[in-house]
Formats: sequence, C-alpha cells, structure tokens
Amino acid sequence: MGIRKDFSVALAKKELKQAEAARILGVSPQVLNRKLVNGSMKYDEALAYAEKLGFEIIWVEK
Repeated sequence: MGIRKDFSVALAKKELKQAEAARILGVSPQVLNRKLVNGSMKYDEALAYAEKLGFEIIWVEK
C-alpha cells in the first residue's frame, strides 16, 4: 500500500475525515490532500502526523 491508502485506513480506524485530520495536524486540507495524492509526504512528516493522530509507524519483516 502507498501512503495515501495507509493514511485513509488509519483515518477510518479513528473515524476521522481527511479535513478533520488536517486540522488536528495543523495543515490545510488542501496541503494534506496534495501530499497524499502526489506521494510527496516526507518520512519525518509521516512519523510526526502518525504521532499526532495516535499511531505508530513500524516496520514488519515479511
């Protein structure tokens, strides 16, 4: 899965809409959407966003 799909799944688990998440994260909904659609979110941003939304990004060996 890409960041867009992973992020959508995480938001669904918290019953949050993307615009609500953007407000929690302190970014505009347009900026968040652009980063997800373009796949331009940096890894450190993803880690920080996950933390603010109550998630942890972990790597799992196949």
